[in-house]
Amino acid sequence: MSLASLSEAIEQDPVVTRELLHEVARRSGFTVAPRHEAAYLLGLRSSYAIAKQVDLLPDYVDPRLSIVPTLGGSRKYSKPEPDRNGLSAWCHFLNLQAVKTETRLLENRSIALKDTIAVGYIPQTLGTLPHFISSKTEYPHSQIDATVVRRLLLAGATLKGTSICENFSLSPMSYTSIFGPVHNPWQRGFNSGGSSSGSAALVALRAARKAGIKGLDDLGPDVELAIGGDQAGSIRVPAAYCGITA
Repeated sequence: MSLASLSEAIEQDPVVTRELLHEVARRSGFTVAPRHEAAYLLGLRSSYAIAKQVDLLPDYVDPRLSIVPTLGGSRKYSKPEPDRNGLSAWCHFLNLQAVKTETRLLENRSIALKDTIAVGYIPQTLGTLPHFISSKTEYPHSQIDATVVRRLLLAGATLKGTSICENFSLSPMSYTSIFGPVHNPWQRGFNSGGSSSGSAALVALRAARKAGIKGLDDLGPDVELAIGGDQAGSIRVPAAYCGITA
């Protein structure tokens, strides 16, 4: 859109009217003086016109987020059966390896990814109900590989699945996921911490098995490493609860 046509759209905007300006100001607890009205309208109408034009642009996906080719072609996933998910820590099982790697740094290392991380063609749940994150009744499938996913695959890692996280990652405890509580592998029925609860539990499960803790054989697969996310303790808290290194 040219500057002239943008200016015309701003001037003729039928949405951001003087009446709307004063109504929004009233609801926000202030009034707009007559001498400031034109300036307020110009600012609001400019923002609205630009937002409309941006909304019409095609979606841009950074090529660095393109999906890494993996062995077997189409990426397959499955929901874990209860007898292979004794801690309720797994969200989806995968077995992803890059067709062509750049290094062998993580070769033969098994890794789980918190279910807030975009893995191409795999559902993301964010630990909540699908209608909270999608207009459909199904969970959205990512159309990109997050940077950390790309780097793991290109370093030779095997991505074994996505791990349960707390509902919208908003809890430091492990009982808010829509899929049920995540158990601590050192003692079933105890908290594994949150919000990266599944990631911590799966790494700790391997540690507990190596330590010789009894009764862990039928809890399903574990992993060597797991990726979480931390803005307010979401990695540090479950790592502390599960006795592993963050």
